Amino acid sequence: MKRSSKLIILFLILLCAGVIGYLFYDTPQTHNATSVAAQQTFASAKQPNSKPYQILTKDIPASLINLPPNQIRVIEFFNYACPHCNAFNPYLSAWAKENVTLLTDQNAAAHTKTISTPYIVLDKIPVTFSADWQHYSEAFYIADEAKILTPELESMLFSLSSIDGLKTEAQMRSFFSHHGLTNEAYDKIIRSPEFTQRQSDDVQLEKTLKITGIPTLIVIRDKQVYEINAALPQSLLNTLTLLTKKTLPNP
Repeated sequence: MKRSSKLIILFLILLCAGVIGYLFYDTPQTHNATSVAAQQTFASAKQPNSKPYQILTKDIPASLINLPPNQIRVIEFFNYACPHCNAFNPYLSAWAKENVTLLTDQNAAAHTKTISTPYIVLDKIPVTFSADWQHYSEAFYIADEAKILTPELESMLFSLSSIDGLKTEAQMRSFFSHHGLTNEAYDKIIRSPEFTQRQSDDVQLEKTLKITGIPTLIVIRDKQVYEINAALPQSLLNTLTLLTKKTLPNP
């Protein structure tokens, strides 16, 4: 094969890889339709040496890494209006069903004192890259506070985002009314100081960890913070599985 033909084939392979990464990973830039070249620069900056994860060390608050004994905490930064998060959601849901230890408010303290092997908890934090994502972020907090945040409800919220189904306050109230939340209960949640404080704390954590694209996974264990960025859902899942094993790989 001629050298020129080989170069053309190599160029096409690299171009395809870049386009796939661009289509899957949502950033404020891709949300506003910037160039593929800019996204490729972002991806390479986030993943030095082509590793699918990096260890974060700068400005990490002690409150984030001081976990109960044997706990591994996973945080997904996402939004229901993000199509790439929608693509990853079935992978994460299936993984969580098999791996995550669900702790209720009543028995969490007792369980964390008695579990002698590593166990995983999963948190989600919605990221609002633009004003039209705001209602979807609030929908997560409302559903979670109302204790109706099921995988089925999350699938509905992802689907609604594709048709701009939560653009107004009236649409929000109608959606939650159909799922058993009265206007009185809705108002009680959104007007509570805890509701406002939780959102503020999550925004601060997003800034501390410098989350600039979603979906992004954070794994916290053994006083280390790992950030996972990958171009495809299966790659994200593979790295998540790797970092939540009982024995960690060498950094």
